[in-house]
Amino acid sequence: MLPVLPIASCLEHTGWRGAFTLKPETLMNVIRDIAENAEMQNYRVMVVITGHGGNFPLGPACREWNRRDRKLKLILLHPYEYGAPLFTSGRMDMHAGEYETSLLRYICGEPFEFTGDYPTGNVSGDLVQSDLNTFGVGCLNPHGIPGHPEDASLELGQKLAELMESRCISLLESRLARLAKNPRYSGSGALYLRKCVAGDLDELQALSESVNWNQLPGDWRNFLESGGVWSMIHLNRIVAAAAWLPRGNGSVWIGLVITKPEWRGCGIATSLMQQILAETGHYPRRMLDASDRGAPVYRKLGFLEAGRIHRLELSGAYTRPALLQWSPLTEQDLRAIGTEIADDLIGTLRQNAPELAWIGRKNGQIKAWFTGRYGLRTTHFGPLYADSAEAALDAVSQMRVAADGRPVSLDVAGWHWDDFGAVLLENGAARKRDFLRMYHGDPAPAADPGCFAAAGPEYG
Repeated sequence: MLPVLPIASCLEHTGWRGAFTLKPETLMNVIRDIAENAEMQNYRVMVVITGHGGNFPLGPACREWNRRDRKLKLILLHPYEYGAPLFTSGRMDMHAGEYETSLLRYICGEPFEFTGDYPTGNVSGDLVQSDLNTFGVGCLNPHGIPGHPEDASLELGQKLAELMESRCISLLESRLARLAKNPRYSGSGALYLRKCVAGDLDELQALSESVNWNQLPGDWRNFLESGGVWSMIHLNRIVAAAAWLPRGNGSVWIGLVITKPEWRGCGIATSLMQQILAETGHYPRRMLDASDRGAPVYRKLGFLEAGRIHRLELSGAYTRPALLQWSPLTEQDLRAIGTEIADDLIGTLRQNAPELAWIGRKNGQIKAWFTGRYGLRTTHFGPLYADSAEAALDAVSQMRVAADGRPVSLDVAGWHWDDFGAVLLENGAARKRDFLRMYHGDPAPAADPGCFAAAGPEYG
C-alpha cells in the first residue's frame, strides 16, 4: 500500500486561491515512474484508485502503459462511480457535494452541518460536467461548490463506503482473474489463421526455440512438404502453430502444437486444432501426444485417451554386452519390415539421417531396428521396434554409439515401461516428462507389442 498522493489534477479549479494542481503530463509521469519502480521490484499488478473526477489523465496513463504489454499491469478504479444509485437523481453532484461530504463525514466520524448562505449546485443553467474542458468550476457555481453538501449525512456516507468497498473488491477480483488467464492488452483480438508455406520455415523454427523445444528446421519441413502447418498471426508475426502429417492405418498425426507463452489463454490452440480437424476430416482418425497443459484442450474437442508415453533422456554412457549385430538400416530392410509399420515418414527419417538409422540381427533374423533425428539439444531416437526387451535395451546401446556423445532422448511406450523404461531409469536415464496419447474419430489401433519407443510427440 503506497501513500496517497495529496496533490493530483484539478485544472478546473484554476483561479481559486488555495487550489493546487499537477499538469496532466506531470500526473501521468508520476504514475509511470511509480509503475516502473514496481515493475523493477517484480510486482505484476498495480491498482490505481482515484476519488476525484478531475484525475482524468490517469485513464490515458494506464491505457498507454498497458497497451505495451509490459510485465506489470495497471488497474484503474473509480470508486465514486458505484455510489451513483445512492445520489439524489436529476442533478449534478461533484466537488464538495452530497457524495464527497457524506463520505468524509463517515470516515472522520464527525458531525457536519452546512452553514453557507450562498447557493450550491450547478447554477449555470445549461453547463454539464464535460463543459469543464472549456469552462472552469467558477462558471458552474461562482462560490466553487457545484455539488450539494447540505444534503450530506453520516448514514449516506456509511452506505457509500460499504457499497464502494464491496463493488471495488468484486471488480478487482474479476479483473485479476482475467489478467491471470490472458494478460495481453489486445486479448485474442487482431489474430488470424494462415496456412504456412516454405517461406515461414525460419519463423516456425524460432517459435519452437522460444519454448525450448528440440525440433530443427527439417522437422517443420517434413510437415510442410507432406502434410500441413497452420499458424496464428498477429501483426504479421507467427505467435502459434500446429501441424499434421498422414501416417499409416488411415491415421493423421498432429504435432508441433505451440503457442508463445504470452499468448496462452486466448483460445489459439483450440482455433488451430479446429482448423486441422476440418482439413483432415476425410481421414478416419486423428492422433497426437498431449502435454499436461494441452490435454484439457483436446478433451474438449472430443479427443479420447489411448495410453501414455514417457520421455527419457540419457546423457551418460549406457553400455551392455552386445546381443545383436548392427548394420545401417537400408531401403531393402524397410521393404522387409513392411509399409504398415515403415511408412513414408520412416523412410524420410532414414533418408534425412542415415547414420542414426540401424537394424540389429541375430543369426540373420531381424531383432530390432530404429531411426533417429538430430534435435536442438539432444539426438532423438524413435521409433524403436524390437521382438524383446533385451533386444530393445541392446538397441539403446547402439543409439548411444550413433549419437557420438550427444545426449539421447527417447519416448518410451507406456506398455513397455516395466520391462524397458524402468530398466533404463535404473541405469542412469532421467525421466523428463510424460505425454498422453489421444485419438479423435475411429479408435486408436491396439498397442503394438513390438513398439518400444515412439517417433516422438511430433510424429507418433
